[in-house]
Amino acid sequence: HRILILIVAHSHPDCRATDCVMTIRILCVDDHPIVRTGLVQLAASEPDLLVIGEADDGEDAVQLTRELTPDLVIMDMRLRKLDGIAATRRIRELPHAPPVLVLSSYAGDEAIHAALGSGASGYVLKEYAHEELIAAIRAVASERRYISREVAFLLARNGPRVVLTHREREVLRALGSGARNREIAAQLGMTEATARTHVQNILEKFGSHDRGHAVAAAIARGFIDERDLIANAAT
Repeated sequence: HRILILIVAHSHPDCRATDCVMTIRILCVDDHPIVRTGLVQLAASEPDLLVIGEADDGEDAVQLTRELTPDLVIMDMRLRKLDGIAATRRIRELPHAPPVLVLSSYAGDEAIHAALGSGASGYVLKEYAHEELIAAIRAVASERRYISREVAFLLARNGPRVVLTHREREVLRALGSGARNREIAAQLGMTEATARTHVQNILEKFGSHDRGHAVAAAIARGFIDERDLIANAAT
C-alpha cells in the first residue's frame, strides 16, 4: 500500500539561526512496516534527512517516485508485484531519476551485482544498517557510490561473477527443488540430454563436483532464495 507522509520542496534548505542544512528527501521502499518505521525514526534523528513517502511494493515505488520526486530512494530487494531489481531499473529510467540505495538482507554477490547493474548507486546490508546507513544515504544522495565494507568483502571473497544464461537459471531453480534430469527436461520442455548438458555447465561454472554443492553455492551467492525453496517444499 502506498503511504504518503509529506510533500515538501525539492532539496529545500532548512535554515535555523545561522545554520542552513540541505534536506535529503527520501522515499522508503520495503515490504516490512517495521523496517519502514525504523527508517522514518532514523531520518527524524538527523537534521538533513526527511522521509516523504513509503511503499511496500515495487510498482508503487515507481509511481511514488514520479509523484514525489524524492532526492533518494531506499530500496529493498524482495518486494511484491515488482522486485527491487526491476523497480530500481524503472526508476533509473525516469526523467531526473533519483539515485537508489539498496538496503537488503541479501548477502549473496549475485544479488549485489544485479542491484548495481540495475542502476543502484549503493548497497548496504540490513544487518549493518545501524552502523552505515546514514553515511550511505548522504553519499548516494550526493551522487557518489557507496558499497559497505561487508559488501566489498563479499565481492572480493567470491571472486569473478558467475554468469548464467536465462536457461541455466531455469535449470538451476529446478535443481534447487531436487529435480533430476528427466524431471527438468519435462518441466522446461527440453530433451533429457539437453538438461544434462545444462546441469554440467552449471556445475562447472560454480566449480562444483555434484548437484548438492552447486545448489548450496547458488544459495550462498544469491542465485536461489532459500526461503522460496522452503515455501515450495511446504506446498
